[in-house]
Order: sequence, then structure tokens, then C-alpha cells
Amino acid sequence: MSELGAATSDTPSPKLRAAVKAAEPADLIHSTLKKLGPTTYNPGSLVALLGSEPRDTGAIVAAIKICPSLTSKLLGVINSAAFGISRKIDSVERATVLLGPARSRSLAMAYGLRTCMKTHIIPAPNDEA
Repeated sequence: MSELGAATSDTPSPKLRAAVKAAEPADLIHSTLKKLGPTTYNPGSLVALLGSEPRDTGAIVAAIKICPSLTSKLLGVINSAAFGISRKIDSVERATVLLGPARSRSLAMAYGLRTCMKTHIIPAPNDEA
């Protein structure tokens, strides 16, 4: 039984609790991020979008699906209050049809480029070599 009175299988061992208490918060954050791996942005999806035709819905959907970040952003936009859609849209295909392939492609490319600039995958113009 846990302290809250319910049995749980996720209760950490005393050894793990002691290690967590001894660790610095910055160390915990760093180790957690390291376990999560690299960011979920996939630059290959940006390249695929650049190579796609603005009206090729299949290629645009495939490129967006490669990258979880782009998928999340597209679904967030289509489900926002700005579009006034009463039902939740949960597929990239449906979102692309509702937004239109050209707008979906533009949105994904803009977000992808912004992410690349933020994470320094592409050096900023004022960066010195």
C-alpha cells in the first residue's frame, strides 16, 4: 500500500529514493533529458517538405508524419479556437484536408525552420565560424 492508501506497482525502491534525494536538481534534469534522447524534431521531414509539390497531399502528409513535433503543431493549429471546428481532429490526413495542402505545407515548413534555427541545426547569420 502506498502512502495514499492505494496499492501501486510504480513505487520507487528505497535505494532509488535515496539516489534521487542525493542528486542535485540540475543533475536529475540532465539525466532525464539524456534518457529521453534527442529532440523529437526530424530535419529529414523539412527536406521532404521542401521537395514536395505544394498541392501533393500524400507527400505533405508523409513528410509531416515523419516528425512528431510537426504532427503535434499541425494538430494543435487545426484544433485551436481559430478554426472553430466542433470535433477534435486527430489525424494528419484530416488536418491537411481541412487546412489545405499548401497551408499545411507552409505551416510545417515555417515551424520546422524555426525549430532548426532555435536548436542551431542551421547556424544563425551572425554566428561566426
